[in-house]
Amino acid sequence: MNNLTIIYYINNFNENLFESLDSLINQTDKNFELLIIADGIETIKEKSIEKLNLNEKLSNFKFIVINNFNSHSASFELARKYVQTKYVYFADRSNIFDQNFVKCFNEFILNNKNEEYDLLFLTVGKDVANYPDLKKLKLCEFKKNIYLQILGKMVNKIINVDFIKQNNISFIPFKHYTTHFSYELVSFAKKIAILPDVKILCKSAKFSIFNCYDLVYQCNQILNHKDDEFYKTNKTQIEYIMIRMVLYSFLKCIYIDDKFNKTKNLGRAIDYAKHWCDKKIPNWKKNKTLLAKDNLDDKTIINYLQHIIFMPFYIKHFMNKNK
Repeated sequence: MNNLTIIYYINNFNENLFESLDSLINQTDKNFELLIIADGIETIKEKSIEKLNLNEKLSNFKFIVINNFNSHSASFELARKYVQTKYVYFADRSNIFDQNFVKCFNEFILNNKNEEYDLLFLTVGKDVANYPDLKKLKLCEFKKNIYLQILGKMVNKIINVDFIKQNNISFIPFKHYTTHFSYELVSFAKKIAILPDVKILCKSAKFSIFNCYDLVYQCNQILNHKDDEFYKTNKTQIEYIMIRMVLYSFLKCIYIDDKFNKTKNLGRAIDYAKHWCDKKIPNWKKNKTLLAKDNLDDKTIINYLQHIIFMPFYIKHFMNKNK
């Protein structure tokens, strides 16, 4: 019996999709199951199967077509019902799998067959910023760094299916982001492991998706846990994650399109994000993780968050200064 199901959600074609699926087809160990949820585009099934010969190259492959435009969170939730393996990985079209991804995972499971892990953390390639080489990190150090655990969202996690069911952890329907789901995974997990040889590259997309309402909604869901012991113990790091999420999303837009800076919507959105931080996380600029000298985050991001001024001229100056 296979140990791992890899789930894709696809609602359109992009430049990385076939490269990502091809990296799975070329795995040295094909003892895994692949489940693709195609939402809203009937031709995805025909084109992807025809071009990659998935039925011929992968024996454990399922393709489910829905036409509800559910968003990937709702589709992931639907896909969970079809998972029959012990572990699941929620993939993205930007994921390029190391050819020994499955092989190293299966070897780890075999060598630890008497252990029951809730979460397994992967090594993420350098195309994604701020992920350290996990080979250099001891498990105790990693467990203390809640920022690294949560910020990876689904990219850096293989999840025990029974663990999800037992703790009633679910995706929020019709939301793009999966941050609250990731938060609950980390907060409930009792036993985790680092898999330094299970590697994945996450290629940067040309166009980032950002939705201020969605981000704030995710953060508000996390704030519902503020009386929990996990939140209290890791308050500084958790609040830093929310500060970074709500404010930094707009920095990505600044880098992507200079014309976007000239619209009124950007200023309004940033102002809204600032007011949310002021209301929900008073004195957020004094957050210790934001000020820490050994912060693992990008220094450009830290500078932006520390000194942000919500004026168009400052945004343009910041963008030019940090190109």
